[in-house]
Amino acid sequence: GTGDQAMPKLKSGGYYVTLRGVLPKKPRADVHSNGFINSDTNLANLEVLEAIRSIVEADKLRMPNLKEYPLSQILAAFNESSAGHVVGKLVIDVPKPEEMEVV
Repeated sequence: GTGDQAMPKLKSGGYYVTLRGVLPKKPRADVHSNGFINSDTNLANLEVLEAIRSIVEADKLRMPNLKEYPLSQILAAFNESSAGHVVGKLVIDVPKPEEMEVV
């Protein structure tokens, strides 16, 4: 999964945090791995959130590269994704219903 792909890229002492809660199957001892669930009933993640906030405030958390595709080019986005070499995230720009052109 994503966590296993991230492990070789993270620096020693780095953090892997997932919002989905799926941790790497092959974690590294020198990397912190945490699952975060945003819920009023799950406040056990406060320590993780504080650590993330410290990283963000220290300007050490970087947003992955984003590449946007209009909905009309969704096939190109899928082709790029299926090639397996995407660095960052692909974004499909879906127009609002009132902005869509019916053909």
